[in-house]
Amino acid sequence: MSRYFDRKSAARVRRRERSRRGLWAGIWTAAVILAAGAAASAALHFRLHTVRAISVSGEESLAPDLRAAMEPCLGRPLWKSGAGALSEGFRRDRPAVERVRTAVLPWGVVLAEIKVRRPVARVERGGLAVDAEGMVFNPPDGGGDALPLLRLAGSNETGRRRALTAILTAGECEAAWTIDCADQDDIKLHLPGPAVVHLGNGRFPGKWSRLREILRNRGADPAPCIIDLRFHGQAVVRRQA
Repeated sequence: MSRYFDRKSAARVRRRERSRRGLWAGIWTAAVILAAGAAASAALHFRLHTVRAISVSGEESLAPDLRAAMEPCLGRPLWKSGAGALSEGFRRDRPAVERVRTAVLPWGVVLAEIKVRRPVARVERGGLAVDAEGMVFNPPDGGGDALPLLRLAGSNETGRRRALTAILTAGECEAAWTIDCADQDDIKLHLPGPAVVHLGNGRFPGKWSRLREILRNRGADPAPCIIDLRFHGQAVVRRQA
């Protein structure tokens, strides 16, 4: 009888052990599946929150250089892409670039827009131009040939600022014109003909209007002359011998 009960007890023990092993196997299988799912989810989450593309707009001639400068962004998390610092470094190295505006989009794209300086005059150094803020630079498109010449020799900051103000208020300047700002109190305009125009140090819009009227009345007169517009509301025209 005791052997019968021992056999029954042994069978129950074996069944409990098999059940326990099956339970642990199920637990381990579930743990492996959960871990794999978590890893896949983390990888997908990381990919969805990293920079995957760079789109550049604006000045076409500089776009490839900016795209190359911003390539370190690729693969970085969106929140620390470094796009702003990279674009600022690109701008500092290129005087022709006024600003680079960047935006990081949630789907992993960095947008960058290049704004270049607008030249208002040529300077005497070959191929260079100057913008309204007085920054001298090399225009990316080389489009300075149609602009007036700003002569900087002997000038100071005040003279250059006044000369640029005169150019900006002229409305339209011709490539054959030369603006001399060596005397900060008397900005001079040299016209073909030849004619020298004394513009003084301010109130330029009214002086441009009087100058245009004088040039219309002068017509095709080739005689050299001096046109003095420094006196408020008046114009003095003197022929040169």
